[in-house]
Amino acid sequence: MKADILIDGGIIMTVDREARIIKDGAIAINGNKIAAVGDGEQIKKKYPQAKKTIDGSNKLIMPGMINTHTHVQGFSLVKGTRPGNTTGSTAYNQDAINLFASPYWNDERFYKSGLLTAAELIKSGNTTVVDCSTLLTSEKVNAESAVKFYEDCGLRCVLGIRSMDIFDEPGVRQLEDRAKASGSTRDNIKRVEKMIMKYHKAAGGRVNIWGYLVLVSNSSDELLEGLKALADSTGTGVTTHANFEKAWTEATIRGWGMTDIERLYRLGFLGRNCLLAHTVHMKGDEVLMIKETGTSLSHCPCTCLAGCQEAYLFGNFPEWWQMDINISLGTDAQSVSNHMDLFRAMTTAYLVHREAKHEPNLWAPQDMVKLATVNGSKATLLEDEIGSIEVGKKADIILIDMMRPEWVPWHKYNLYENLVLSATGDSVDTSIIDGKVVMENREIKIFNEEEILEWAQQDVWEFLKTHGGVGTGPYPYNMPPLW
Repeated sequence: MKADILIDGGIIMTVDREARIIKDGAIAINGNKIAAVGDGEQIKKKYPQAKKTIDGSNKLIMPGMINTHTHVQGFSLVKGTRPGNTTGSTAYNQDAINLFASPYWNDERFYKSGLLTAAELIKSGNTTVVDCSTLLTSEKVNAESAVKFYEDCGLRCVLGIRSMDIFDEPGVRQLEDRAKASGSTRDNIKRVEKMIMKYHKAAGGRVNIWGYLVLVSNSSDELLEGLKALADSTGTGVTTHANFEKAWTEATIRGWGMTDIERLYRLGFLGRNCLLAHTVHMKGDEVLMIKETGTSLSHCPCTCLAGCQEAYLFGNFPEWWQMDINISLGTDAQSVSNHMDLFRAMTTAYLVHREAKHEPNLWAPQDMVKLATVNGSKATLLEDEIGSIEVGKKADIILIDMMRPEWVPWHKYNLYENLVLSATGDSVDTSIIDGKVVMENREIKIFNEEEILEWAQQDVWEFLKTHGGVGTGPYPYNMPPLW
């Protein structure tokens, strides 16, 4: 038998139900699916010929990572402009949310800024992202351009189509053009429905279209119920930020007399096809609402620290994990976490919760790997396709170079510890998404990374000039410009 791709040798971390670790293993890929996985000699006998062979020697081979909450296009140009002494509810965050009203933006710049983020995502081991898109904040940006972006960049995605229909109290104040671009309740629902009908499962199945609500307090009951009904009828999902920033949750309480999660539960919005980001503050009854409905959570540990959101003081993610609530990991946008590296997210989530609770046995390193892979596949409704290395699943696989200082020495007793506590995304050598090699030997194959880096470095000055800086004061708040 022939294989399109044969990964020969290496240590395979399957992250399947048996949590198999296969020494000197091999993987055969045909089309976009895994055809065989197991002992290297047996696989090579079954597949003696391959169009392409990848040497897995001294590599850890594992499922591609699934980043269940981020904002891909646009935010790459504002990384590092978040002052270290601000939280999400400050004027900075509101300005960052509204920065896409700048005359700087057009489809081309939106597309290229996305490729800059895609380069970072791919080079740090992400193969699937939930992109709570920055679309529809301006009439100048076409939502359909995001689909083309994902067709071209090689990533698998859940593309959330941004919706809101409350533009002032009790929600968070929105700019006029943002309100105009979002439109009425009916406009929002029709827009999401159109995108689902036209583009769900585009790019050979890599593009998945969901409804995305910016904030619960910026959404009417009719919008929440309408988008959930649409998701239920089309087999898609819905995602939003919930119980995230205290100021935003308090807005929901002022308007409806209950928290985000309580309101979503009352409206029947929660469920197996619902993914909530952040959720750092939950009371006991709210936790039970999440568990009862099978709702998934996306924990963004680095954003929590950057925004002082108290996730490690009051967010009991390890305990919720022990309750069999599906918890996954996200990086959020570069404007808040400053990176797209789920390795760093694993390290942070594993260590800081333990320190905050003074409890070393909250969870194990291998649990972090599940959060970044199989739990992410469940959160995105893709558990039958991705998240583990198994025959019949899509070939979303990364190879990690273990002959690096942060990995050596490695052996059968420290693979999980090295992966979670020592490695960063820079260890990722090769990435295969949907059966296609998108990066090999740290070189992106599907688009020109060098050209994108050069464009972004040159064009950012036009962005800063056009936008006039980020925030209401001098950039940044706590220091003058360096030149």
